[in-house]
Amino acid sequence: MTGESDALADSRFDGFATASAMRAAHGPIVDLAAELLKQRLGPVLDLGCGSGALLEALTREREGILPCGVEIDPQRAAYARMRLEPYGGTVFEGDLFEVNAPWTEFRWALVLLMPGRLLEVDDRRVAKLRRRLRDTAENVITYAYADWLDRFGDLDGLVAAAGLGISPPEVDDVTGHPLWRTCALALAPGAEDR
Repeated sequence: MTGESDALADSRFDGFATASAMRAAHGPIVDLAAELLKQRLGPVLDLGCGSGALLEALTREREGILPCGVEIDPQRAAYARMRLEPYGGTVFEGDLFEVNAPWTEFRWALVLLMPGRLLEVDDRRVAKLRRRLRDTAENVITYAYADWLDRFGDLDGLVAAAGLGISPPEVDDVTGHPLWRTCALALAPGAEDR
């Protein structure tokens, strides 16, 4: 592939080598979000949405949501817009810690967040995002891919390092199996509010 076509493939597959690898990684997140959204439909925000593939997959799985994303990379944001516009969605282009529009437009039924993003910026920006999530998000699902999970052992370790807490899993009354785990926006024990 040429440099330009490499960039397009990376934009379409969000850094995954193939579409099937991307779908496999997104599958558990989509399942979890679709289950959570059975209780309340509404706007869903993906912070760092890349090409919009995760939001598109969720929208196909759970009709009635409004998919929205924030993406800093202009090429990925443009690709995400193409993907999400048929569903009435939108993409806010900019830094997820600084862009204002998503926080004034909606009360979010669900926000998708890779908590490693909180470890990449200064405390001021983390505090700003945490306030916005507390004020506008009904639910937050945290997720991470293998590279981050390898660094922190598991999702619980990554979430704790980011200063967030995980709420106890909701349990299915019939099977006793966990239905989902959402990120609690309270501080993890011993963490300082950034």
